[in-house]
Amino acid sequence: MTDAKSQIEEDLARLLDQQRQILKSLEDIKDIIEFRTVYQRWDTQSLKIVQTLAADKYDEFVNYFLTNPNRKLLEASIQDYVQGMGQAKDAYTGELPFDPHELARIRFLNQLQVLDELSYRVESVLADVENHLFAELQDKELEAANALKKISLRAAGDLAGVVLERHLQRVAANHSVTVPKEETTIRELNDPLKLAKAYDFSTWREIQRLGDLRNLCSQQRNSNPTKEQVEDLIAGVNSIIKSVL
Repeated sequence: MTDAKSQIEEDLARLLDQQRQILKSLEDIKDIIEFRTVYQRWDTQSLKIVQTLAADKYDEFVNYFLTNPNRKLLEASIQDYVQGMGQAKDAYTGELPFDPHELARIRFLNQLQVLDELSYRVESVLADVENHLFAELQDKELEAANALKKISLRAAGDLAGVVLERHLQRVAANHSVTVPKEETTIRELNDPLKLAKAYDFSTWREIQRLGDLRNLCSQQRNSNPTKEQVEDLIAGVNSIIKSVL
């Protein structure tokens, strides 16, 4: 996700840096061909980023370009300008009711504002994506643990334990909780998280219990776990990963 964040930030910066060139081409009607070429390339690339980072802003961004069929007199669009279309001149004064360059400029600046706001969303959006993918992976692993019950109760329980352990490591990172070493057990993660108030005592006690069940499955010298114990472990882990973040 770090590489993706850097790439998106680089693309955003590049698109925002192009504003001077685009605004300059709006200063004179003679540059409309240059504006059309540069702007449409810019708009295509910008649309992809807006759609990815801010779906709630996508329609607004598009509408600054598109022509509104129910528009009023002064609602010309960038699309009108690009296509060389506009309002008719006043029959008496021979003047246009608005400056087409200025209206196109205002609408482009509105688009730039939307794009600039996205700079503050990159990290949170990618974090949401990463959390979603991590949650999907956990669900798949617990499905695999359920399937493993038919082959090996120990393997099924151990896999569920791995899911819980990895989840607690993520919770520790989310709460900026430092743990003594990189390779940590459920018990070694549970105490620091409780002390940091990542969850309450009842959750701590439940995690301790699930850790005991995991140890029963992973340590060969122990008696074999029962089907009920493994199912209890899998269900408990599923509950923890959904409620403790």
